[in-house]
Amino acid sequence: MNDYLIKIFHAAIFYFSIIGIFRVFGKRHSGQVTTFDLVILISIAVAIQQECQHKGVTNVILFIVVVSGLHFLGTYLGNRFPKLRDLVRGSPSELVRSGAFIEENLKKEGVTKEDVQAGMRKAGIKEISDVEIATLEETGQISVVKKDDFALTRT
Repeated sequence: MNDYLIKIFHAAIFYFSIIGIFRVFGKRHSGQVTTFDLVILISIAVAIQQECQHKGVTNVILFIVVVSGLHFLGTYLGNRFPKLRDLVRGSPSELVRSGAFIEENLKKEGVTKEDVQAGMRKAGIKEISDVEIATLEETGQISVVKKDDFALTRT
């Protein structure tokens, strides 16, 4: 029994280590993962997993059940407690307000003006002056609201 508790503990360490790594990388990296980033993240995950997991079918099943269970529990608790969700997943950050960059938030999130301008181009917007709000979402994507669209929703 004690051996199984140790294996459960190792699986939990794996799960929380991966969550921690993604939080350190930040929202921006989760939305814009390059091939290099993906290789590094997978390599880290495999290294941690190999350290935490012992060979054998029972051990693999136990590992998968514990990691999956922690993920479902985290999702459930995150839906019930928004502050916990924000701690684990992060929360949206405004990068542009009324046509002006919010420099402090750009620096905090590690986002460049060029990143925001790429998000603007995806939304069909050429000029920063046409942007009412640009937000770095918790998924790492940049969402943009045009001033004209914003005015329509306010009336």
